[in-house]
Amino acid sequence: MYKTIAIAGTFDLLHKGHRYFIQQAFSISEKVIIGLMSDTYVEKKFKIQTSNIKSNLKIQNFEIRKLELEKYLLAEGYSDRAEIVKIDDIYGPAITDNRIEALVVTKETYFGARKVNQKRKELGLSPLKINIVPFVKAQDGRRIASTRIRMGEIDREGNKYLNSKLSRQSGIHDAVIPNKSETASGQISEEVRQELKKPQGRLMKGDDNNHKKIVEELKRAIGTIRPAIISTVGDEVTKLCNEVGIPINLAIFDFKVKRKKIYNSILDLSFPSLQDVVKVRNPSGCITKTLIAAVSHGYKQIIQDGKTRIIKVIGEDDLAGVPAILLAPLGSLVIYGQPNTGIVVVEVTEEKKKELFDIIIL
Repeated sequence: MYKTIAIAGTFDLLHKGHRYFIQQAFSISEKVIIGLMSDTYVEKKFKIQTSNIKSNLKIQNFEIRKLELEKYLLAEGYSDRAEIVKIDDIYGPAITDNRIEALVVTKETYFGARKVNQKRKELGLSPLKINIVPFVKAQDGRRIASTRIRMGEIDREGNKYLNSKLSRQSGIHDAVIPNKSETASGQISEEVRQELKKPQGRLMKGDDNNHKKIVEELKRAIGTIRPAIISTVGDEVTKLCNEVGIPINLAIFDFKVKRKKIYNSILDLSFPSLQDVVKVRNPSGCITKTLIAAVSHGYKQIIQDGKTRIIKVIGEDDLAGVPAILLAPLGSLVIYGQPNTGIVVVEVTEEKKKELFDIIIL
């Protein structure tokens, strides 16, 4: 339809929706000028006014976004027909490049295209035609967006890490993980449990009598990673972090150590004061939908206001690390105990989420 058109965006965490948008642009034009937002433009456009945690969930920098975009264009055979231009505002080359005949946008950016045409009118230029491309939906029916990927809700293909496919109800075993990983009682299968017993991140070895080495190593890791959110799973790990001043955003525990009840109050876990506690039922060997919902909601609240959330498991927290990792925003840190060995520190990345998800659907 056209010789040259323009599109624009951040193209952060290049995902299925981005790819469809780009494909549609190349399907109607011989050449596509891609306006890639500069870091300065991104900072101005997406300036966060809420908690410091949310502001730490940063968009990829320009060089990384450009590299991923170039790799995709090369793989699809679009490179010779594409021109990537850094843009610092909504207009970019659309008000200066006479080659451009049309703009391709989404419903979200349509208003911006109207502003471009208004500016062109002020400059004595003819308006550009505007083509709207629909959003691509994720598995849950909502649109795929980089923000949702960064927040840990979905992957780049729109798949949820913990979906709503529930197996048959079995008392309070209110199902969860895809059927292949469950036994008839609703518990996680022994094969999967053995895989989950292996450290899912960096193992820091120590013993019950001397935590100094672990604490030093843990603090170094936190200083290096600079996580947006720190979650603890287990009583001893939660207590240790509180005692040595490591800030906890989400804590999950069951007042038990090695399946024996040891504690009675969050004060026993060295929390500075009594706080609101969300209580959820979760039997041993299970990951219930109530636990999943509590973890998911907890993360969303933390991102909004930065306040600590506490989840007390009635039953056992032995598998609570799974939703803690799979639902965490990218760049988070999840810390849990490795029985008789030390602690495990998991840096939450897209790769780690996929690796863990692949285990639970064995």
